[in-house]
Amino acid sequence: MKKILALLVLAVALYGCSGPTGGVVANSDWCDPGKEWSWSGSSPDGNVDAQWIMQGIQTSGKYAGLCHVEYTVEGPDGNAVVDYYFNEEGDDGYMVMTMNGEEFAQEWHR
Repeated sequence: MKKILALLVLAVALYGCSGPTGGVVANSDWCDPGKEWSWSGSSPDGNVDAQWIMQGIQTSGKYAGLCHVEYTVEGPDGNAVVDYYFNEEGDDGYMVMTMNGEEFAQEWHR
C-alpha cells in the first residue's frame, strides 16, 4: 500500500495533477483522448505496472471543461485508480483516487 501511494505521489509530482464525474468527452489538441504513458518496474516484492490515459475534455457535470486523465497502478500491495481533472494551464484541478474500494478526493487551485 505504501509503495502504491509513493508511486502516485511521484507521478503527481512529475506530471501534475487532475480528478470522476459525468459527461461526454470532447476532443482538444492539449487533451486528446487515447494519449497514454505507461511504466513497469520490479522489486523484491513483485512487479508494478502504471498507466496514464487521457480520456478527453469533460463536457458536462462537475468537471465540465476540464481534461480527464485516468491513472491506474497495479502492484503486489494492491491496485489503485486515480481520476485527474485539470485545466489547460494546470492551475486548477481535482484528484479522485479509489484504492481497495475506498474513495479519496482532493482539489487544488493556484
